[in-house]
Amino acid sequence: MMTWRLMRGDTVIGNLADDGCDMPFFLLRFTPEPGWEAVRPRFEALAAAVGCTDPDGRRLVAAVKALQDLELTLEDVEGREASLRVWRNCFLHIWGTDARLRY
Repeated sequence: MMTWRLMRGDTVIGNLADDGCDMPFFLLRFTPEPGWEAVRPRFEALAAAVGCTDPDGRRLVAAVKALQDLELTLEDVEGREASLRVWRNCFLHIWGTDARLRY
């Protein structure tokens, strides 16, 4: 079972625990930490962009860029895997307590 810690610098945003697989995505259970509120609106904007009509993709690109600018990382809690830069080395979507990761 894989467990990740979502970080922004030294701030813990939340924890992600393995909850299955729906290839090519890993399904995760997200538990927010105090740093979550500062980044939550950007993940919500991404979720809205994915679920809307966006013929030229501008809304989706803007949502992804806003997340890239946060320079979030995923750290393997057990140290078995190298850190991943969110929206650079991997795709991460969070909807409430559900998350999907692809790397």
